Amino acid sequence: MQGKKISIIGPAYNEANIIGDFIKSVLKIIDKGDEIIIVDDNSPDGTWKKVQSFSKRDKRVRLLNRINKRGLASAIRDGAKLARGNVLLWMDVDMDTAIIPKLVAEIGKYDVAIASRYVKNGKDDREFFRVALSYILNFIASLLLDPTVRDYTTGYVATKRRVYNKIHFTEKGYGEYCIEFLYLAKKYGYKIKEVPYVCSLRKSGETKTTPNLLALLRHIAIYLGTVLKLSLNLNNSIR
Repeated sequence: MQGKKISIIGPAYNEANIIGDFIKSVLKIIDKGDEIIIVDDNSPDGTWKKVQSFSKRDKRVRLLNRINKRGLASAIRDGAKLARGNVLLWMDVDMDTAIIPKLVAEIGKYDVAIASRYVKNGKDDREFFRVALSYILNFIASLLLDPTVRDYTTGYVATKRRVYNKIHFTEKGYGEYCIEFLYLAKKYGYKIKEVPYVCSLRKSGETKTTPNLLALLRHIAIYLGTVLKLSLNLNNSIR
């Protein structure tokens, strides 16, 4: 990943069982001048303590432990404020890190690169109901927003720092920020590359945003509302 200084942002909450493996796998990929920033929301299971132990041994690992503040979108924002890199990449800490070099490699020719389940060789290997609802949501988003983007809720994004600085997405909520970010990136004329990605079930723990079908349906409804607002430009996102 020569010529680029990479800042990888990993929002975390109660991920003590997997955070160590995640950090180790990222450290094997990134270069000396790169960094990984874990934004932990003061996890009761001590996730931040494990991150802190890594940060003491390797300066590439940085910890932001937030007290009395939670949320995925705001965690990405707060992590980006600390980041020193000219390329930002954010992802959930339970995601496969192997695709990181592929995403970063596309930054240069492209302004944004995302891990996509809905392009050739991409796949969603989770439970049927999650796969079906996610597919329907993203199909509608592509139809109403921009058909050249297939995976609006990927949550696995690499972008040039200057592009990120231009786009102001809502800091509240969870996956809706990603829909807004990609929509605005296209509206501003930035080039987006979708890299095939196989999304698998979590190896341990459970998803924080949609632990059951009711929670999933609630989030899908919120995401659909975001898509509709953006398609009608009701949130005045374009500045």
